[in-house]
Amino acid sequence: MPIRWSSTYVMIDQAEKKKYVDTFVYELGPQQPTSEKCDQVVLMKLTADEWKHVGLFASLLAHADNAQQNFSSDAGPTLHLALLALEALHKAWDSRAIQSKYSVFSTGLKKGVEKISEYYE
Repeated sequence: MPIRWSSTYVMIDQAEKKKYVDTFVYELGPQQPTSEKCDQVVLMKLTADEWKHVGLFASLLAHADNAQQNFSSDAGPTLHLALLALEALHKAWDSRAIQSKYSVFSTGLKKGVEKISEYYE
């Protein structure tokens, strides 16, 4: 399945900044046919911990977005920037993979670092 890091980053970043998920849940809840269904929908509201994870995930995806933006341009060639961008992304994710703050993402970060290493080679 192809991954669109920039699109995912923008979507999650905006959702985290604007709390769109909470707004969606609050608007969807009253539209439910029964109060039981309404209660189930309201339970989908993200907790403070879940919002914290969304913010951390957005910060991790920002590194991938920056790397992509560094070697994407309509104005001219940018391939010469690819190695620098991959190195920066590798360093950012590799250093965060061992930080306890990012422990819930460590497996994904390690896999991402492995994939970046493949591209680098």
